[in-house]
Amino acid sequence: MNRAVETLLRCLLVLCAAGLAVLPTGAIFSDPGWRSPALIMVGLIVVSGGLVRLIPAVARLRLAPLVQLVVALVALPYLCTPHLLAGGILPGPAAYGAVVDQISEGREQVFHTVAPTATTAGFTTMVVLGFAVLVIVLDWCATDLRVPKPAAFIVLLAWLVPVFLAGGLVSTWHFVGAGVAFVLVLLTGYVGRIRVPLTALGAGALALLLGVGLPILLPDVPDTHRNRLGTGDLKVANPFLDLRKDLARQDDTPLLNYTTDAKTPEPVRMTAVADFDGRTWSPEDFTLRNDNAVTAGLPEPESTPAGQTTASRTTFTVRALTGNYLPTVYSPVAVEGAGEDWIYDPKTLAIVGHTGLRADQTYTVDSRTATPEPQELAAAGTADRTRFASELSLPDSLPESVTRTATRVTKGADSAWEKAARIQAYLRSDDFTYSLDAPAQASDSAIADFLRDKRGYCVQFSATMAVLARVEGIPARIAVGYTPGQPDDDGSYTITDRNAHAWPELYFPGSGWVRFEPTPGTGETPPPWTGAQPGDTGQRDEATPTPTAQASESAGGDESAPAVTEEAGPADSTGPAEAAEPDTSAGLPAWLLPCLAAVLVLLVLVLAPRTIRSIRRARRLRDPVDPEAVWSELMALLADYGRPADPAGTVAGATGILCDLTGSDQAATRAVERIGAAVEVSRYGRDSTEKVMDRSTARVAVAGVRAGLRSAAGWPTRFRAEWLRL
Repeated sequence: MNRAVETLLRCLLVLCAAGLAVLPTGAIFSDPGWRSPALIMVGLIVVSGGLVRLIPAVARLRLAPLVQLVVALVALPYLCTPHLLAGGILPGPAAYGAVVDQISEGREQVFHTVAPTATTAGFTTMVVLGFAVLVIVLDWCATDLRVPKPAAFIVLLAWLVPVFLAGGLVSTWHFVGAGVAFVLVLLTGYVGRIRVPLTALGAGALALLLGVGLPILLPDVPDTHRNRLGTGDLKVANPFLDLRKDLARQDDTPLLNYTTDAKTPEPVRMTAVADFDGRTWSPEDFTLRNDNAVTAGLPEPESTPAGQTTASRTTFTVRALTGNYLPTVYSPVAVEGAGEDWIYDPKTLAIVGHTGLRADQTYTVDSRTATPEPQELAAAGTADRTRFASELSLPDSLPESVTRTATRVTKGADSAWEKAARIQAYLRSDDFTYSLDAPAQASDSAIADFLRDKRGYCVQFSATMAVLARVEGIPARIAVGYTPGQPDDDGSYTITDRNAHAWPELYFPGSGWVRFEPTPGTGETPPPWTGAQPGDTGQRDEATPTPTAQASESAGGDESAPAVTEEAGPADSTGPAEAAEPDTSAGLPAWLLPCLAAVLVLLVLVLAPRTIRSIRRARRLRDPVDPEAVWSELMALLADYGRPADPAGTVAGATGILCDLTGSDQAATRAVERIGAAVEVSRYGRDSTEKVMDRSTARVAVAGVRAGLRSAAGWPTRFRAEWLRL
């Protein structure tokens, strides 16, 4: 079998195997956002390796892994940080710096999430880089070293990652893909052989099925041991990342049922996220402590100055909801019937457990909900920046357009509460539209885009209000959970995926964490202490009282209360101060840049050998023409087409071979004979008078020999000679 054909066939086997080895990783994630970048990276690495191995010098020196490493490093920012490409085309320091940041971010997220988890930028970068390294090593072992068995174990290494991280989610098809990949890698060792040991391969596949695949087909053994509360790490998913997926399901399957004695049911809260690094919102770490068990009760919430709280008792029944967070009404003070494995975070009052939620589990939550008056919030002082450092933290990458918007919207406000009320009124104005078409992220760039496009859902609304509040010095975090749900005929309420929601919580000294509702279109009315009118749905006009005006009414018509200035209202939303940061992607599809990068890399790899070969030919045939240089070009032509001259042969013998190739082209035959004679004189004659000859003779000889070689060769040989030989 021709060497080039063997190389391409081995490349095809490795490409199929590597692609199949990627697929089981899908068990770790709840969405396929990671898959395309990973598969594109695998394809670029394998294809580039196969092409450069067709170059004899590269194959001989085994430089393909080095080329593949360069390809991977070039492709990484196109696949993982396309929004930071310089001019939207070339990667620069900012793009590579973001790649490093995302790897660090993904490493941290590993310790805060459980499978199946949503795809994040950090996870995507880790997966893409991880498979880049694995595939380079796999291809090196299978193709350069010709040791397919160690290469096949690399496939098993890729398979073990989802087995350990998401064992219960690995499906039969995941195993089939990994098994086929294993066999394909073993087949690379038999490329070019006449006989393939099918019996041995079949026995190996059967052993793989029995030893690795059979366990995933067996039913799970029920766990009869109760996982008592410990002090070790507990991995919990970040629910903020799943909101769009939940909302987009359009599934009416009941997740929770509950009954409550509250006159107006409150949102059902899971946790609060406050850690914002510019790309991802995530819960902060907290230490598991035995004395924070919910069976001992939870701390009383921070009271308002007037001590106004509303007590309620809610009984939950778990249906299809899963996870490690216990749904409650904020603020929970006691939990009954949930079990002994649940603990709480004193800072956020989120309740988490080792064993997680169980279907048909029933428990009761007693809560105290603060109901402050607007004038109490308006009179609140400034929060301690040291105590609330994380809830006031903003990334250095925050676009200036976001800061300008916060300053403009809150201009003239005399208190933190008035600033918060104005931000909520601004986001609930007619300028903004609720839409699930917005991006799933709430990164700083996504917030800037949201303020420009004014379209989004609760992720963008809540994150934007939290960021704008932080800009103005108000501690803010995002609560994640569900709207109160739909009432049933029996007086209970049902919660489905459609009720997934997020809302900001802002801290005011003396009143604690206070809920706001900036998202319109959800049917949720903002609480009265936020300055909203009863029944407000976000559709405001000039006749709607301003937040400060309502505070004045609540305070008994105190005319000294500050009025909302007209320039801070929503009517200025189209002003130049709110111009968003330029979109570097220019509205191009997300997949286009990686595809263009792949095409560019392939073009460089294909054109490089031909370019180098043309430069060498031009140097050999330049004036004044040296017969030895022309002879070297003729010998190189023979080697290009797989017909190298015998190194021990004579010049006369090689001249005869070249003349046979010129065929009926008499001019080319005479030119070859003259060049051969000049070389003999140059090498063996005493008087080397023909060391220099005219350029036209050299060109005629080279053209004639090349035409003869092309006419006698098939298209694969011609392609290799013209495009892949140096």
